[in-house]
Amino acid sequence: MIYLSKFSERLKELIYEEDLNPQRFAQKIGVRPTAITRYINCERCPSIETLVKIADYFNCSTDYVLGITENTNSSFKVCPPFSKQLLYLIGFYKYPSPKSFRKDLNLSKSRFNEWLKGARVPSLDNIIKISEGLECSVDFVLGREN
Repeated sequence: MIYLSKFSERLKELIYEEDLNPQRFAQKIGVRPTAITRYINCERCPSIETLVKIADYFNCSTDYVLGITENTNSSFKVCPPFSKQLLYLIGFYKYPSPKSFRKDLNLSKSRFNEWLKGARVPSLDNIIKISEGLECSVDFVLGREN
């Protein structure tokens, strides 16, 4: 993941600023302490669900947590199901069909169809790929901001 080291550094900073340790922070957001340690050590990237929990806890954007931006916006909506958000994005960007959206962003057909059906959610890498392709924030792709 291209942003893994930036994410690791930002997460360390945020935890330190709150005067927490990784174990206490993990407990506060409801994940295993080993997961937080792995994020900090650049050994693993978070799921979308965990990324949103981290951003919600620190009251900031997911883009800020990932180190994509320095903007710490603090007003976000609850994420809708990704299948619903994906259809919203297709319409918002005026794609004639889901297929044209998928092809334009060079997304895997089988994964994309699973996302549309609500059978899976994309990996963080795919969410970032979509946000870069649409030239928007990760939070917008997730439906956390207007």
